[in-house]
Amino acid sequence: MKRPQRKLVLGIDEAGYGPNLGPLVVACSAWIVEEGREASNPAAESMLGRLSPLFLPKSPQFPAKHVPMGDSKAIYTSGDSIEGLSMGVRFWLRQIGIEFSSFQSVLDEIAPSFSPSTADLAWYQPNQGKSSASEPLRELVELLPVAVQRAALKRAKTAGLQFLGVSAMAIDERRFNLDAERFGNKASLLSQTSLSLAAECLDRFVHQHAKTIDSIHVYCDKHGGRSRYQALLMHVMPDVWFDVVHEAPERSDYLARRSEFDLQWSFVAKGDRLFASALASMTAKWIREGLMARLNGYWQAHLPNLKPTAGYPVDAKRFRAEIEPIAQKQKIPIENWWRSR
Repeated sequence: MKRPQRKLVLGIDEAGYGPNLGPLVVACSAWIVEEGREASNPAAESMLGRLSPLFLPKSPQFPAKHVPMGDSKAIYTSGDSIEGLSMGVRFWLRQIGIEFSSFQSVLDEIAPSFSPSTADLAWYQPNQGKSSASEPLRELVELLPVAVQRAALKRAKTAGLQFLGVSAMAIDERRFNLDAERFGNKASLLSQTSLSLAAECLDRFVHQHAKTIDSIHVYCDKHGGRSRYQALLMHVMPDVWFDVVHEAPERSDYLARRSEFDLQWSFVAKGDRLFASALASMTAKWIREGLMARLNGYWQAHLPNLKPTAGYPVDAKRFRAEIEPIAQKQKIPIENWWRSR
């Protein structure tokens, strides 16, 4: 009997594109998916439905009866407990042998390139604030019983899903400002960062799994109102020619040949509803929330009555007015902590 086609699937999403405070975080999750014969209904795009009800895009009650998986905004709202979001991320990372004891261990494992200097970006150093994102994590079994974990893994295996890994890039305010100036706008910064991370992950996982995959599909969320990505793809991967399949507001698709495999690249509106981009969305959001906990903790150490912020424009102006005298006194350049775009 002929084996199912095995597709390497990458999903990319971000957290923190709109705020004036805090980092932009982009994440990429990687999977192998067994595709069926129905080309009109690819497994990679119907997977969350197949995994239900053991995987659901909502925050659980604890102990949980499902693994949270979906758009991070459906699982976590600012001010709520972060544990539902982190539980979904940790569940998958455990499957590849990664156990986390603290937020810092997540950064070291998933986003090792994030290393702001103590002098210039002191608010991102460890022990800057108290929150469920930055404190040691509860045991996963306290949040998600072993029986549920086993049932969820069985469902994923039955659906033909294999998790490979996740990587992230966290861009602090200073680098954000420099790159936005270099690229001309923050939309181009997001696109360049997302596609560069995807290309790095593509090379890594194709190299590791070349003997067990038949094709590749990369999913990105749509970047603002953009519908044309061919030039951007070829700028990031100049050795590959991408043919345009379809370009429209709801979705843009491209085909190429890379490392002897057919490569399809899709930009999908509300792409975090797809399972691969969903885990990327959750990972990016969880990392950003942990770094925001540190940022708030740093400034609250100087202003004990300071109300924390999520960094979005309206509240960010309030926060800026309160911390700016302290920043000036410490001679911290505004471009190090305030995103100009």
